[in-house]
Amino acid sequence: MRILCNGAYAPIMALARHSDYASRLGWLNTPRTKLCWSRLLASSLPIAADNSAYSAWCPRRFRHFVRSIPEGRLLWLAVPDVVGSSAGTQARFDYWYPQLSQHPLAYVAQDHSESDATIPWNLIVALFIGGSTQWK
Repeated sequence: MRILCNGAYAPIMALARHSDYASRLGWLNTPRTKLCWSRLLASSLPIAADNSAYSAWCPRRFRHFVRSIPEGRLLWLAVPDVVGSSAGTQARFDYWYPQLSQHPLAYVAQDHSESDATIPWNLIVALFIGGSTQWK
């Protein structure tokens, strides 16, 4: 299991210096927090990217964020989703996949994702557990 952190650079780097923790840590950047890519890259920790759909979805901000992603360093990029809606998330995935397919992608599971067999396993490298608190 890997813990992906969104901020708190100094404490995370202090933990990463201890060999017991380094292999379990990484960064999670988002369009909302916009952590400095060069600083994250310099840390040598793995990096993943979320889409901020949970709290601040903005397609324009997301497009700008995606254009800023450095080549070849992402664990995964979470394809835009609709919180709590499996059908809405599938529709967004279908729309965004062609624009994002140059990156390793994560599908964000939502309420009822387990029963509708729409997770595109052959197109993703990770499953991000989203959805309502009750569903999780």
